[in-house]
Amino acid sequence: MRADDRGPAPIGGASDHFDGTRFFNPGHPTDKPLSAMLRWQWDAHWRGGRTHWPAAFPSPLPPARPPARSGGLRVTFIGHASFLVQVAGQNILIDPVFAERTSPLAWLGPRRVNPPGIAWDDLPEIDAVLLTHGHYDHLDLATLARLWRRFRPLVVAPLGNDAVIRRRHPEIAVSVLDGGEARALGGEVVAHLDGLRSGQPIAEDPRKLAQMTEGLGALKAYAALRPLEKLYGHESAEVR
Repeated sequence: MRADDRGPAPIGGASDHFDGTRFFNPGHPTDKPLSAMLRWQWDAHWRGGRTHWPAAFPSPLPPARPPARSGGLRVTFIGHASFLVQVAGQNILIDPVFAERTSPLAWLGPRRVNPPGIAWDDLPEIDAVLLTHGHYDHLDLATLARLWRRFRPLVVAPLGNDAVIRRRHPEIAVSVLDGGEARALGGEVVAHLDGLRSGQPIAEDPRKLAQMTEGLGALKAYAALRPLEKLYGHESAEVR
């Protein structure tokens, strides 16, 4: 299987926060130098040490079986940054990752140590997919292609990530948001893209384009994600 190439791609002209290659926050410092990254890696390896990656870390809970729809708000933690948000009759996936590895290579890289909190076959009809940025543990192109073939959902991504998706899967239609823009998802639910960015090169991705949902009860959905980050991956929470 070929490597997942996420190198530079044309994404449009320059603006007040994009110089044609890199995103940046106007009036804020740019990225730290390479030496800072090397120092961080050195400290992690030789001073503080790194936690050993386990071969397995099973959840004490069975996989969730979400309902077909929810008129209120229901959030299911799938794993890491992946959530199913069911709000106002809409089913929304955030950063869905069902791959065995988060890596450009199928045979090398961090490997999953427990299954997704929702089995693939138990996913309800998906109306929208929100992608926050292009790191491999957030943008799983293979999963996105499977979702597109199965559900044809609305796919919303920050500017630049559409080019990454289009290069591998040109058939997937992507609704692009720049900082401060919003997109209606249906059911009075709106996806809003926060304006903060880092100055990382597009070869990595436009990082820190944090996405959240707002609208009819959907601000509660975003708030509900915070306490769920520490769950094992198979729990749900309902907000009324």
